Amino acid sequence: NRDPDIGSVGTRQLNDDGSTPDTVRRFPNLLAQVVRRTSLRNWPLLKGIAEYYEYVEFDYFKSANVDWLQSSFMAISREVWGEIGGFDNRYFIFMADPDICYKCWELGYKVHYESEIVVGADGLRCSDGGFKDVFTNRILRYHIRDAFIYHFQYLLKPNIPTARKLQGRRSENINYEQ
Repeated sequence: NRDPDIGSVGTRQLNDDGSTPDTVRRFPNLLAQVVRRTSLRNWPLLKGIAEYYEYVEFDYFKSANVDWLQSSFMAISREVWGEIGGFDNRYFIFMADPDICYKCWELGYKVHYESEIVVGADGLRCSDGGFKDVFTNRILRYHIRDAFIYHFQYLLKPNIPTARKLQGRRSENINYEQ
């Protein structure tokens, strides 16, 4: 059964070792992204900021509506894809998933994590690394570049779209065609 209010669906992923990778996050903010990539994440007052963003308490064995899903396995209806206009080509790859999910919520569509559907994962995270890895990891530099584009794009918008707060009430007044 398809829920017409769901704009994007992601599934539980399973690594070869049986672990479930973290594929659900809360909407990013610049402070959380800096904290999680640096030794600041070890400071008691700041540790919670990174953990909140990373949604460490999320139960991957329970289906739920979420802020955003990693796009490594995401389904979006053709109708929603058309309304959003697809992926924003300014992103290399990494911040395209929170961008797409933000737009789903902003248009009034839910972003849903489905735990009952399980797909295989390779266990790799291309953007892993901390501050010092920026100098040796080109992919991490793309991730940081994309983060700046994302935060500039959403600088004057609320961190959490109003529709997310309202849990998916449709909004007809947003147009993404540029």
